[in-house]
Amino acid sequence: MATGSFRRDGTRVIIQVYDPAKGCNVKIPRKHIRQLDGASDDDIQRFINLYIQTHRLGAERVAKRYLAPTDEAEFTFEQFLNEYSKLRNTRPITRNTERYRWDKYIVPFFVMERSLKDVRAWENVLTEFAPHLMANSGLQINQIKKVLGLLKRFSIYLVSHRILTRRWELILPTENRASATPLPSELEPNTVLQFMRTATPRHALLAGLGFFASLRPEESFALTRAHFLTGSLAKDRAKTYTRFAQYGLGSGLSIFIDIVLSADGLDEPKTAYSKAVVNVWDKDAAVLIASLIKELPTGAVLFDGRSRDTLFKSWRKWGIPGYTLHDLRRASGLHLGRRVDIPVTLLQDHLRHADIKTTQLYMRAPTIDKGAVTQDFDDVG
Repeated sequence: MATGSFRRDGTRVIIQVYDPAKGCNVKIPRKHIRQLDGASDDDIQRFINLYIQTHRLGAERVAKRYLAPTDEAEFTFEQFLNEYSKLRNTRPITRNTERYRWDKYIVPFFVMERSLKDVRAWENVLTEFAPHLMANSGLQINQIKKVLGLLKRFSIYLVSHRILTRRWELILPTENRASATPLPSELEPNTVLQFMRTATPRHALLAGLGFFASLRPEESFALTRAHFLTGSLAKDRAKTYTRFAQYGLGSGLSIFIDIVLSADGLDEPKTAYSKAVVNVWDKDAAVLIASLIKELPTGAVLFDGRSRDTLFKSWRKWGIPGYTLHDLRRASGLHLGRRVDIPVTLLQDHLRHADIKTTQLYMRAPTIDKGAVTQDFDDVG
């Protein structure tokens, strides 16, 4: 079995590997390992292991498939992680997760498989990356999106530092929405209003924005006080307000949606259709939401990156039983579509669905909770 070893001569690294054909150890030429000077023992050993696994390719080919700490891509990514972690005030575990995705999925594809150490050349094979992840990584769609999101943010960083001239356009895989699980039950507006009056301010805002404005959780998390419109401006800017009024809906409070806050940080909505002014369709809810917003300092972010995970966890414990944050949006669509019976095209505009089939899914009848059904076998006539 092939083996390898290394030693340091001052700052120089010297590597020897066993050559079965010659029956002895041979040195790898300096021109192929000069990049390892100053690298850690683990990095050097990783290079040796890769060389042994692919020794038939020769040291020159192996060097092209290895990303050393001094290589531009690796060095720049480390700088990106440091700057991003400081900007977003992320926890160490988040940084470690990003590093893991880089080492596990991004570097093996672009550097080891495609032999592209220069990030400027990665654009040529970008279209192959998502299909590669879907076919070989074993990741779920939502995890693949996180890997692609990391790569996209890295490209934005490269543009800001003039390494790239434009950010990478990545095609995100989509899930089959036709298999979405129906809600366990319908949710009445009075139930949500009662919850908002007794819940903590943040939980109350989450419930109000999710149900009465039908916002996605990642949209709610990105809001600042400046995103809220009031009075005539709120009514004029929301294209659904006039049609809502025909059904006794609508209010003088609207929300301008232009960004989302995913688990990976701030980003633009995926489609222009998502960028819109959304009207709060219940007046009582609008008053409650406005009273909570007034208590916030000007420009304050409603939900910062650190509190996002905490709110998700606390919602499961203290939120409306049986409903996730995204279920509030779905329950809103179900109520408006089935109880209020507004036109499906109006509901589509309010929910900002690009495909009306998705809107129709929101209007499906909820499943029946068999354990909650009252049975009277004497009343069957």
